[in-house]
Amino acid sequence: MSSLHPLTTDDLAAVTAIEADVARSPWNLSMFTTELEQGSFGRVLTVAEGGIAGYLLLRPLLDEWHLMTIGVARHQQRRGWGRLLLQTGIDHARRQQGRTLLLEVRPSNLPARRLYDALGFRLLHRRRHYYTTPTAEDALVMALSLVQP
Repeated sequence: MSSLHPLTTDDLAAVTAIEADVARSPWNLSMFTTELEQGSFGRVLTVAEGGIAGYLLLRPLLDEWHLMTIGVARHQQRRGWGRLLLQTGIDHARRQQGRTLLLEVRPSNLPARRLYDALGFRLLHRRRHYYTTPTAEDALVMALSLVQP
């Protein structure tokens, strides 16, 4: 059984631990705290057998939303949790009259790219040397139209 709840400062120790394990350029506690203080939309996924399994942060800017970070604990991956979290964010942004959801992803992050492709994100352009740690890597900027036809 799983459940979603708003991301709060009480969740940040577990969330930053997951982030440190799964992200190549992990966010720190201060970065998560700043996002929460600025009113970003955050969700945490908990599962009965293991506590916090994943998290998502989206930042609004007028009618655009930006995926700031998303992560699923390594031992909880490949169970559909990333899709559930991202779909929750997409649904929220649509309810808030968002027109577009943007994100950056490393070209080497094939599992994330497959998820984004499956959910309808399209490549806009490439940002050269966007990621600097642990090595320089470009970012693929992707967008999803939130406007229902």
